Amino acid sequence: MTHFAPLVNLLPPPNATGKPQLHTSAKRHRNTGYRANADRARSGLGTRDNPPVKCAEILWYSAEDRSSEHCTLSKTDEGWLIGGWTVLPIAGVPSHIRYQVQTDHHWSTQRASIEVESAVPSSIEVTVSGRRWSIAGERRPDLDGCTDIDLGWTPATNLLPIRRLNLEIGDTATVDAAWLRFPELEFEHSEQRYVRTGGRRWRYESGSYGCELVTNDVGFVVDYDDGLWTAVADVTASDL
Repeated sequence: MTHFAPLVNLLPPPNATGKPQLHTSAKRHRNTGYRANADRARSGLGTRDNPPVKCAEILWYSAEDRSSEHCTLSKTDEGWLIGGWTVLPIAGVPSHIRYQVQTDHHWSTQRASIEVESAVPSSIEVTVSGRRWSIAGERRPDLDGCTDIDLGWTPATNLLPIRRLNLEIGDTATVDAAWLRFPELEFEHSEQRYVRTGGRRWRYESGSYGCELVTNDVGFVVDYDDGLWTAVADVTASDL
């Protein structure tokens, strides 16, 4: 079985400047300071005494979406935290999207927050309890049973089922995801199929759409559908 790299202290040792040594590679969907410890713990951000531990980070570029994105993966007391910042035009307006997704230790979504800064700013808060979903405080029974959130402007959330399933090569699995359509920013239930076709290769299908994914050692997608999203820099276990 091909296992993913253990996600503990994956950042490479600092160089002479004291900064992590990044490597680049060509590979193709407001926080204003400390809050009170209790608020940070509820938000998945940890506390001052026990902050998240960054395990990996990646930069993506999409020529089709005209977007660039910086995403990080951190370990928290509750499980895993994905956080990202995407810059892109929305309806021709310079915009950015900031998001965070907190999972449990098995990579199932527990909470998420999305902030969109554009001509019409918006924010979305997502909570999941026992696979019962609420969006902006309102129950969404149509999403109940979903294990994953799927953010439509980024490949970041493909990491969640890829890590949780950890399929053998040749195996197939189907997951239920709460898909946040972009740019509509509307949620809908999505049945998605993953096939592991190689050590770092996957076939992804949802409805009539299908594409090939290539991942790094952590499970982040580095090539999505032959260039829709491409990783241009990442820090993973392979750097150690």
